[in-house]
Amino acid sequence: NDEQSNNGSNNNNNNPKVVEFYDPKCGACQAFKSNYIEIAKKVQSLKPNVEFYGVSCELYRNICDKYGPPSVPKIFAFPDGARVEPDDGIEVP
Repeated sequence: NDEQSNNGSNNNNNNPKVVEFYDPKCGACQAFKSNYIEIAKKVQSLKPNVEFYGVSCELYRNICDKYGPPSVPKIFAFPDGARVEPDDGIEVP
């Protein structure tokens, strides 16, 4: 799911969320894309309530800037998906 309506603040549910921040012009991001999709499919087959998102830092720079230095791809997990703010997320190395 590409980031469209969520501005990085509150969500309508408490489902855990995983967010990839990427730049469409980034070679590493393009190389990682298929892995991210595969991981999402595997996790959702076991835990269907986990939601996966992709946020384009080219389109949503203001959101990406909230999550630290502009290195992409960057993954954040939000175990309690009710709040999707930098302080609530865990950066996945």
